[in-house]
Amino acid sequence: MSNNLDTSCVTNIFLVNLSVADLLVTLFCMPVQIAKSVTLLWYFGEVMCKTVNFLQGVAVASSVFTITAMSVDRYLAITQSLRQPWMPSRRGACSLLAGLWLVAFAIFAPLLAVATVEREYVPSLSRTRNGSV
Repeated sequence: MSNNLDTSCVTNIFLVNLSVADLLVTLFCMPVQIAKSVTLLWYFGEVMCKTVNFLQGVAVASSVFTITAMSVDRYLAITQSLRQPWMPSRRGACSLLAGLWLVAFAIFAPLLAVATVEREYVPSLSRTRNGSV
């Protein structure tokens, strides 16, 4: 009975981690990206440019890594069930996910250095005497 509880607990840990990554995108990245898409301008400054792009990359990478870890966990649980049962631990799952987040941070860390806001002069529109813009 304990074996089944540990397996479902590990699956729940993976699902919570996936939810956290998705919430990161939903709360921090989507509103800014929607505003940028609607206005075609970036109003949020240099710090937000770096932060939003970095967080978006980290959250997406973390989601992909978590889904991959869940798939490997399920594969091992199915294929190893007849030999030696696959028994993931809560601690092992948390350590794996912490490592996956660190890898995601490392992969997207260069964005913090290279993401910049380019300022361009946009001429104001004016009407001519005949009404054309």
